[in-house]
Amino acid sequence: MNNQISIEDKFKYIRNACYLLDDNAERQELLLDALAILDKFRDNNFVIAVFAPFNYGKSTLLNALLSLKRDKN
Repeated sequence: MNNQISIEDKFKYIRNACYLLDDNAERQELLLDALAILDKFRDNNFVIAVFAPFNYGKSTLLNALLSLKRDKN
């Protein structure tokens, strides 16, 4: 049995979570920014630069992002 969530479902869940920001007019700009970022991730054409001190989870973050890419294929 395959219990993995498809990449499209993941994007749907994240998009729906973004709309929780829409309960306040002051957060409208934040909602639009979050949705724009999400759309950029769906395009598969983006560059990521990660800067942080040692042992701050950079590799963990990148591995998680790469696993999203692998889920799609």
